[in-house]
Amino acid sequence: MTYEHRSGPLVLGRYELIERIGSGGFSTVYRARDHKMGREVAIKAVRRTEELSDRATLEAKAAAKLGHPHIVTMFGLAEDEDEVYLVSELVRGDSLSDRIAAGDLSDRDCLAIALQTLQALGHAHGRGVIHRDVKPDNIMLSGDDPPFVKVMDFGIAQLENTQHLTRQGDIVGTIAYMSPEQADGRTVDSATDVYSAALTLYECLTGSNPFHGGTAAEIIGRIQAGALPLCHVRPDLPRELSDLVEEAMDPD
Repeated sequence: MTYEHRSGPLVLGRYELIERIGSGGFSTVYRARDHKMGREVAIKAVRRTEELSDRATLEAKAAAKLGHPHIVTMFGLAEDEDEVYLVSELVRGDSLSDRIAAGDLSDRDCLAIALQTLQALGHAHGRGVIHRDVKPDNIMLSGDDPPFVKVMDFGIAQLENTQHLTRQGDIVGTIAYMSPEQADGRTVDSATDVYSAALTLYECLTGSNPFHGGTAAEIIGRIQAGALPLCHVRPDLPRELSDLVEEAMDPD
């Protein structure tokens, strides 16, 4: 529920919504000002349904366990009769997908980004949290030489060993970045994040995702078949690097 304020609407009587910065099927993300703490924050407002409310609560609980320089900090969760609000650190910069499209990342930048992303995921995995939606859109970059990574949007993260909220066989995430087991709707563990991080590095180094395009069924078929080895696309890179990426992206 929002209340009018002389500068803009207030959420929960505390957060002034400044501008919308993103949206999805059931949620909207705003840049907001926290009048209690005197700082700008990001607020994800999730429309209330029984399933989405539970999922948002799990997200906040999972994210609250994490504290790492390369993970967006979650400040808290609040709710009213209409929506669930996830309040987090406001990250300024560009998404990795934007930087890949701009073509201004060096190979060293790509490797630095991958290492920072893996450090963040390692921290999360050590605390039982799987991201399940690692992709360039969910990696924010600030600065240069090398860019500084913030992994964001644990919006579909689930605690390991927590009862799944979606039906068996449901697919959550972006298909072209899913591991084969996730695309099949099977139970996933931390290996799914390693796969998606390796695929993200592959895209950084080659400029494109090898599975993009076509119908969902066609994309899933390509994922199950596996990508062309990195050394075939970038033979100038060290073979050891290609082997590491290929091992992490092994469909089996």
